Parts: sequence; structure tokens; C-alpha cells
Amino acid sequence: MFGLRPPPGGVVLVYHRIAELASDPQCLAVSPQHFAEHLAAIAKHGVPLALPAMLQQARAGSLPPRAVAVTFDDGYADNFHAAAPMLAAAGVPATMFVSTSAVARGEEFWWDRIERLVLDPGPLADGATAAWNVTQGHVPTPRHRAYLDLCDRLRRVNRATRERLLAELPASGSVPREPRASHRPMTRDEVAALGRRAGITIGSHTESHPSLAHLTADEQRSEIARARDWLRSVTGVEASSLAYPFGGHSDVVRRTVQIAREEGLAIACTTSAQRVTSHTDPLQVPRFIVRDWSSAAFIQQWSLWAGMEI
Repeated sequence: MFGLRPPPGGVVLVYHRIAELASDPQCLAVSPQHFAEHLAAIAKHGVPLALPAMLQQARAGSLPPRAVAVTFDDGYADNFHAAAPMLAAAGVPATMFVSTSAVARGEEFWWDRIERLVLDPGPLADGATAAWNVTQGHVPTPRHRAYLDLCDRLRRVNRATRERLLAELPASGSVPREPRASHRPMTRDEVAALGRRAGITIGSHTESHPSLAHLTADEQRSEIARARDWLRSVTGVEASSLAYPFGGHSDVVRRTVQIAREEGLAIACTTSAQRVTSHTDPLQVPRFIVRDWSSAAFIQQWSLWAGMEI
């Protein structure tokens, strides 16, 4: 029994940004060159499926080997300007989950606002560069540790509390609310246009991107419902899928899944890093987070995730 691997299954990938950034403390960005390599590998070696089709085929027991679905979280502008054209050129469908508050208000996502407050003000105290990246094995500096700790604390509170705490941070008044071109979310018009693109499905990523499990039931319901209503008003289409923000075991508890079910969602995604099988709960769809890997590294990771040689 020891050493046996689970049977192969479908792999759902989650990307966030397609961009070259000077600083990426959340390790969210994949370069356009690497993303093109990933798409080429998927088109050549895999069977790209839209997320609903993957789940339908998995339930029917007809999921093909090397089935892969692509998703994006958050709603950065580069999803529209960089990722969507590249997906279309490669013939790979995708579901893009949008966190609506930053889009509606025309401001940066709250973790990027923290970055401007904590990491942007010039050279770090210990001489490290702002391009620190945990995926490259760099040791976090005191300022980076403060940034990560603050992000962790603020993901656990509701939107009103987070805004109050952000406003109380030193120098918060000196940071412009106008988003940086490199970090801005999509605009309302871009979300609407993205929803009209063939092969792209728009889903919800809640209104203000909290860790839902740390909110009250009413707050969770409001985060889900308000984002879905906003997306319907912009795209004219019901957003029947959700990506739970952060998506880990401490972010998605039984009550959270039950609320998603009561709100009538058809699909909800976690980041639990497992394969999609015939037993997958459509309201707890596992996904694997993709980093800025070369083609060879991506294929190696994909092989491990899929449980077969790619």
C-alpha cells in the first residue's frame, strides 16, 4: 500500500497576474514569456477544458487524461490586456474571478495598498531590495515580515474594519488613492468587455477579498451576494461561480461552503492543491497555484499535480 499515488485526475490551475514587476511580495505575477510557455505546453500536452466542462466530465467518469482548466483570481487589468489575448491565441478557455470592490472604486487591491505603505518608501532598512521573492528562497527582511503579517491580519476582518485600520497606518494619507498603472484592477468597462470574449467566463471573488471563514455568516453572505449582483449589473450574465479568497483550509470552513450553496452558486473553488475526480464537491473545487516558472519547471509541476508524466 505504501508509495501508491492517488489515481490521475483533472488539474485546475490558478493564476493571478501576467506581468513583469519590480517587486512581487505576494508572488502573484507570471511573466508574459513564461505564461506563453505554459499555454504552449497545455495546448501541446494537455486537454484544456472550461471549468464547468471539467466538473461535468469528472462527474460522468469521462474526464480525459491530462485534462486541465485555467482560472485567474482577483481581477487585475493585465488579465484583460495580457492574459485574455494570449488565452484566445492558444485556444485555451479560462474562468476569471473578479473581486469587485477595488474595480468599482477604481483603487488598488488592499494588499497592494499595504505594499505602497510598507515596502515602497525607499531602500529597506537592512539593505535588501524590494524585489524580494519568497519563491526564490530569499529570506524575508523585517519590513517584508511586517508586510506579510499585516496582510495576514487584515485578511481576517471585514471591509469596514480593514479600511479603518488602513487609514490609521502611518503615512496612509500620503499614498495616492489613484492606482499605479502596474497594479490597477480592471475597470468596469474592461470587466464588461472581458465577459464578452469567447472562451472567458466571469466568476466572483467576493466584494472585498476577505478570508470568509473569519467573518460572520451575514458578512460572508453579503460579500458573496454583493459581488454577484455587481457582476450581473456589469456583464448582464449571472456569475454562478466563486473563488473563495485565499482558499485555504483556514479560509473555507463548512459554514462558508453551506452559505455558497444557499446562495445558489454552481461552482466554488478553493486552493487545496488536489486533483479533480468524480468525487469532487463542485463547491469545494481544488486548484493548484502557478508561480513564475519556466516551461520545464511548469511541466514538472504539472506532472506531479496530475499524477502522470506530461
